[in-house]
Amino acid sequence: MDENIFFDIKKIKKIGKNTIIGKTVRLRHPELCTIENNSIIDDFTYISTKLKIGSFSHIASHVTIAGGKDVSCKLGDFSGIGSGTRIYCDTSDFEDEIASIIPRKFKKTSTSGDVIMERFTATGGNVVVLPKVVIPEGTVIGASSLVPSNIELKSWTIYAGIPIKPIKKRNKEKILKQAEKSLLEERRIKND
Repeated sequence: MDENIFFDIKKIKKIGKNTIIGKTVRLRHPELCTIENNSIIDDFTYISTKLKIGSFSHIASHVTIAGGKDVSCKLGDFSGIGSGTRIYCDTSDFEDEIASIIPRKFKKTSTSGDVIMERFTATGGNVVVLPKVVIPEGTVIGASSLVPSNIELKSWTIYAGIPIKPIKKRNKEKILKQAEKSLLEERRIKND
């Protein structure tokens, strides 16, 4: 694996096989990051939370995952985050709080919580995801959409808009077959 200009790759908690991390990726807390096999984080990505990335997953360039080391973002197997997406695991209350960095003990009304993207999920480019969101298995979010905090989403559904709303269902059977073929191909290559 190539060197990174912002942190020591060896400090990452776990890196799987066939994993690529761009030279300009910034992991603020690499010791809190786990990346499984066959996953990629593209250049110019900034991550300040705990992070767990599943196998066969991809974080595209210019993604920000922010919130600090007390919150986490999870990206399941066969999942992706589109270019320019912003995932916030902590936000300030701009009406009643100072809109800058102050010690957490003085933040009384901020919203803070994990963002979980389960298996077979994705966001298009330039999506904004706010804290306390679970994107269930098979669900995708269309480009330039807003995912508000505490929203309940249905699995295997396409959402889009500001704020998001359901557009249509995804073909679960076809997608699972495609994933199965990918896994079989990987095993075949390993055995050759």
